[in-house]
Amino acid sequence: MEPSRWVRGKFGKIPMRDSGDSSARILEIRAWRAQESDAGRPCQLMDYFVQHGICPECHGDGVQMVGWRVPEDDGERQAAQERNLEQLPLYDVCSRCGGTGTATSTS
Repeated sequence: MEPSRWVRGKFGKIPMRDSGDSSARILEIRAWRAQESDAGRPCQLMDYFVQHGICPECHGDGVQMVGWRVPEDDGERQAAQERNLEQLPLYDVCSRCGGTGTATSTS
């Protein structure tokens, strides 16, 4: 997966992977879960991630939110104001997949 956008990390901007259209992904997961359930197989969300090679910690994004941070520049202040927030999310590279968004052998 290619980075689709950059998010604020503890030490600067870090890439967030494009995990696709979230609405389409939700429908895909629901259909998969129904199919697996009908077949009598495990069908929890974590089962979906494992079967599809998606990191279960970051859900394929390659980053995880670790806290909040006060906006540091005009662009961030504007983004916070548009979202009616005093602080913006702070991210770090996923410690499980190292930012790849894919499941590892220990998943």
